Amino acid sequence: MIKSLPTKDEVFRVLEARTTRRKVFFEWLDTLGRKLDLDSANWRLDSAQAYLERKAPKTDWAEVLRDVRVVRRSTRLESGWELDGKRLFLEPRLYSELRR
Repeated sequence: MIKSLPTKDEVFRVLEARTTRRKVFFEWLDTLGRKLDLDSANWRLDSAQAYLERKAPKTDWAEVLRDVRVVRRSTRLESGWELDGKRLFLEPRLYSELRR
């Protein structure tokens, strides 16, 4: 990318903002905290969608979760998630991370 910069008089300045994974995570939590309505009946589903979007950003979670009405912990899944009608089942570790 730097090689593609215009080179008038061979002078340019590169400003680089470095951040840690921890800082990015806490910024995400702060944004999520302001976005979630914990008084809403759908807060758990909204937080599940936000968490899954962070874990698997290439998946269109809005489409996957379009008809989902409830989030449940699965006792039979060892990893990942599963849809069953209007229910989203999460494997125990993932469900626990969501509830933190």
